[in-house]
Amino acid sequence: MELPGASEAPHLIDQIPTRFITEDDCVGVLVGGPAPDFATRLEDMPLSPVTLVPVVLITAAELEHVRMGGRKAREALVQQLTAAGHGHRSRLDRPDLV
Repeated sequence: MELPGASEAPHLIDQIPTRFITEDDCVGVLVGGPAPDFATRLEDMPLSPVTLVPVVLITAAELEHVRMGGRKAREALVQQLTAAGHGHRSRLDRPDLV
């Protein structure tokens, strides 16, 4: 997923290193992968059960790679995040994986 207009969100720009923002002012996230190491279903919520999904911040280089390679590149990035030990966690200090 791409979140456009990153520069228009001052709190976002203040906290995310520039290497996570593309030249066209987008931030990229993977929704639903890699597989989380937490329970993905909360059954005992007040109104109804809730399903949790991981949301992983990706670097601008990784987003560009996914833009160019589509589903195959996205799936490969999920595998690379898992293999590198990052999994579903967003880390601002991790290296680009592409």
